[in-house]
Order: sequence, then C-alpha cells, then structure tokens
Amino acid sequence: MVGSISSMQADQIVRDSNLYPTTLDEIQDKLIESYGGYVIPRYGDGVVYLDYRARSGGDNGQVIQFGKNLLDLSQFMDASEVKTVLVPLGSSTGGEETPGQETHVTIKSVNDGKDYVESASGIALFGRIETCEGWDDITEPANLLTAAQARMTELIAESVTLELSAIDLSMLDVEVDRIRLGEYNRVLSIPHSLDDYFQCSRITLDLSDPRQSSYTFGNPRPTLTDSINRYRLS
Repeated sequence: MVGSISSMQADQIVRDSNLYPTTLDEIQDKLIESYGGYVIPRYGDGVVYLDYRARSGGDNGQVIQFGKNLLDLSQFMDASEVKTVLVPLGSSTGGEETPGQETHVTIKSVNDGKDYVESASGIALFGRIETCEGWDDITEPANLLTAAQARMTELIAESVTLELSAIDLSMLDVEVDRIRLGEYNRVLSIPHSLDDYFQCSRITLDLSDPRQSSYTFGNPRPTLTDSINRYRLS
C-alpha cells in the first residue's frame, strides 16, 4: 500500500509517499521525526485506534509544591545540547521571493510579530540559547507555530530531569489526582526558581511510608542495568 498522510484542507499539513513503506516507518518518518509528538494506542469496541498527540499524557491536577507535598528535589541538567529560544522556518515556497535570497515562511504573523518561540523556565535555568530549525513541508504560519511550540517543549524536556521525594496526597485520602506515569504535573518551588509542567517518567513507591516514595520527571538517568543492556544490544 502506498503510504499517505494527507488532508484536503489548505491549512493542514500534507505528507505522502510514492514508495511502499511500512506503517511504522511512515509514522516515524512523517510524524514523529518531523513534528514530534506521540502515537498512543487506544482500544474501543473491539477496534485498536492510534491517537497522534502532542503529549503522551494529560495534565495531572495534583501540584507538587515546595512546603506542601514536595520533600526533596534534585535537578539534573545537561546543558550541552539545551536550547531555550527557537526560530522556526517553514517552506521556502511561501511568501515573496527576494532576488538572490531564499525566503521562508515564519511565525511572525501569528506570534505577535516575533519570529521565535521561547521557554521562560528554560531561560531561567540556562539563559537565552538560540537555535534555528526548519520544516520545509509546512506552508502555513499557524501550523509552523504549533510545530515550533512542541519542539521547544521537547528541547527543554530533553535536558532537564527532576528526581524528587514527594507525598502523593491521593494516598492520604485527599481528593486530588493520583500521580501517574506519563502524565504531566506542575512542579512549583520558588527556592529553585521552578514553575513548570514535567512528565512523570518513573515512580518508586514505598507503600509502608509514602513519604519515602520518589518520582522522576523528565528523562530518567540511565542506571547501571540500563547501560549494560545497551552495551549488549550494541
């Protein structure tokens, strides 16, 4: 079957292929690698659906807050690749061509005149570190802005990992959401200049004493077992 991801509407992203790729390759190449996001299976009425989402999980209602349910916090930051300001460039076929100079679609018209997106929390942690990335197949500024915002979130998330000890208030019969893997919790700590949403990527529960439970938000640091497994697979 010829791979095709397309839409008839002018303001939608159109992707297609004249080859015969597998479904997984099409999803990986034309969605994940180009625009980020997650593909999540969903079951209903005996049918398996694939939902394409900007985020793998929804927002969790429980705020992890210093002085309330946050007991200890460690931040692990890899600043070698972090970027906090992103200038996105779309297709070179849009807009008026300047003689001798290639013109690209930008987000100025849909972003209050600014041709960049930024992360306030990232700037607070790392300062202003700019980068420029291109999406040659995006011709609409609104779609380019959406792609850039998703990419900006990824750039920060890829560089910041939080390991914290916190009390899951749902275990104390408080009517709040239970902390769940894959969902995003707001982590608020004024002493750490931190106020942002982070995805829960690891939970280590201590059922005998909930105060000893630990949670990892962001990319978990590889353990010795992880390193050995990667070595065996390489």
